[in-house]
Amino acid sequence: MDRFTVIDDYFPQWMIDSVSNYLKTYPVTYDNTPNDTFNQARFLGNTLLIEDRWNVVGYERYWFIDYFNMCIMHDILKELDITHCARVLLNGQFGNCGMHGLNHDDSDEDNYQSAIYMAHGNSGDTVVLNEDNTENRIPFKEGRIITFNSSIIHRGESPNDGYRVSLGFVYPLFNPDK
Repeated sequence: MDRFTVIDDYFPQWMIDSVSNYLKTYPVTYDNTPNDTFNQARFLGNTLLIEDRWNVVGYERYWFIDYFNMCIMHDILKELDITHCARVLLNGQFGNCGMHGLNHDDSDEDNYQSAIYMAHGNSGDTVVLNEDNTENRIPFKEGRIITFNSSIIHRGESPNDGYRVSLGFVYPLFNPDK
């Protein structure tokens, strides 16, 4: 498998538009950080799903999350035999106010797979680093899916203007029940 895969035009335009319109107003808090301390928050976020369980109190489980997971498990990454989703994060960033993503990985181990869904906005590249730290820049496009091993360093850049929303999915490449 390549270092990362970009998938465009997987979902119909009506679905892309519906998800964009819904997620642009989804509740978030300014506490998304890889630094284990919320006073170093870097952008807006909400953990939607943890180990296949809905995590947002007061909001019904959003249908697209389950649909996306089924597409990953039974079509997009079916060769990886994924059985469940470890977590889904909603990440939100505004342009021109310092909400820059930091280089990070989604797992210290290589037995997880990540998928990013570009949900709402008009700019804000996803950057995937090569082993020599050179950058692969993937322009923002609503409905675009990017898949890669969760141990690969990446970041989501803030948009030029407006609001950018992405969903970050992490899948174990093993059956946690075994």
